[in-house]
Amino acid sequence: MKITKNVKKTFDIRYVDCQFSIGNLQQCNINGVSSTAQTVKHLPFLKFNHSDINWSPRIILDSGRIVCWPKGIKATINFEVRAHTCYYLTSNNECAFVEEHQIPFYLQLDLIDNSEALSFTVNEEGYIENWPDVEQIVKQLL
Repeated sequence: MKITKNVKKTFDIRYVDCQFSIGNLQQCNINGVSSTAQTVKHLPFLKFNHSDINWSPRIILDSGRIVCWPKGIKATINFEVRAHTCYYLTSNNECAFVEEHQIPFYLQLDLIDNSEALSFTVNEEGYIENWPDVEQIVKQLL
């Protein structure tokens, strides 16, 4: 016997946890200085592991603010991405959705071509500039 049950579940999505494997840091700009070994080390949430460079920010979905972004650091992000995963989390860190197919549009705000790249600016307060309305983001998830 087969039983089908339709259940509606409502999620209160608060954050997106991003995990990016970065291919090229050359176009990143931190506090007005193009990326070099000295400037890149000041980019929050960047980790170097053997041959991989990983960047893992957590973003508040409603506002586009990166959690724990240090005050005073402005960054123009323009990274080639080798692989990525974006986990959408509720306020109690329950994973609601996982996006693995393409980089979300709200992390390609300054993108000129159609490459697999991150392209946006983070201001000195930790907010991603030109962050879209949260309804646009949710519409992409559904």
